[in-house]
Amino acid sequence: LLAVQGRIDEAVASMARAVQIDPFSLSTLVIRSVFLAHAGQHREAVAVGDRAIAARQGVFLPADGVRALSLLMIGRQEEALAAARVVTNNLTAKPRWWIDTNAIFVLRRTGHEAEGKAHAERLLAGAPADSYYRVYMAAALGQVDEALDALKRTPVPATARAMVYFSDTWEEIRRSPRFPVVMQELGWWEHYQVA
Repeated sequence: LLAVQGRIDEAVASMARAVQIDPFSLSTLVIRSVFLAHAGQHREAVAVGDRAIAARQGVFLPADGVRALSLLMIGRQEEALAAARVVTNNLTAKPRWWIDTNAIFVLRRTGHEAEGKAHAERLLAGAPADSYYRVYMAAALGQVDEALDALKRTPVPATARAMVYFSDTWEEIRRSPRFPVVMQELGWWEHYQVA
């Protein structure tokens, strides 16, 4: 709720407390790493993400997706690419959350744009026309107008707003002169200003 309201510093602090309460909760560790990444604390996000990966049993792709993005942002491109490919090579693993967005963004930023586009096409082949995945895929591919148009016409879960406000995958979209207009049209402007 704090992240959705644009209050990322408070969200980070709240998740730190949650990890203190239950230090072995996989989803809590992953969400903490997400919020750290949203706050631009990518080194810390990688450290917490590594704890999550060590704690998991089997595949839990959100940990890899968050790690991929944070590794990219701290300049560890080869490791970021490897983590992104863990996501793209496990098409049937659930939950996926938004992590394909991170993987596609990392692929594009490391010079593998065609691979990222191919992954997006596979994911969208069976997705409904109003799937919020279309919004995220466009953002990850740097398709500014497509992402904003899709955001306006697609019901995006409230919990996913933090991605729009903070994620590095949305950086190009947020720089668009259309972005504040769309935020106002959606009624998200107040929370985005806080963010």
